[in-house]
Amino acid sequence: ARNRRFDGLNYYIDKISQSIFDGKLIFAGSQSDDYFNYMAIGNGLLLLSREESFSLVTIEAAYLGIPTVGFNVGIAKLFIKEGMGEIVEEGDLAGLKRSMNKCEHQHFEKSFLRSQALEFGIENQVLKFQKLLDSI
Repeated sequence: ARNRRFDGLNYYIDKISQSIFDGKLIFAGSQSDDYFNYMAIGNGLLLLSREESFSLVTIEAAYLGIPTVGFNVGIAKLFIKEGMGEIVEEGDLAGLKRSMNKCEHQHFEKSFLRSQALEFGIENQVLKFQKLLDSI
């Protein structure tokens, strides 16, 4: 894919994904102009961060109606509720695989995912910030 760094790790990932997923896993590389178009064609977001504070990509995926599977860290453990994807314990690769399979075959209500993402929209956040400032 364009904009993708070619190194030993990416070569290894490519070979493993080809042998296991046989063309079902696409590495699009770094995106800017077509970012949301690339994201919107996905069936799910796999968030593999071991440390994460606020994952904007998780919010963006929810806005597009895409469920997230991720480790129990940062915003993932607070944001992802039932009907939004799956959370697994950090390092639980078998659980990650089960959750990915479950999300692939489960129906997700896109309007629910979007409504959860909109809680983090600028309008809501500004109101919350103003309320905080008023309380000081």
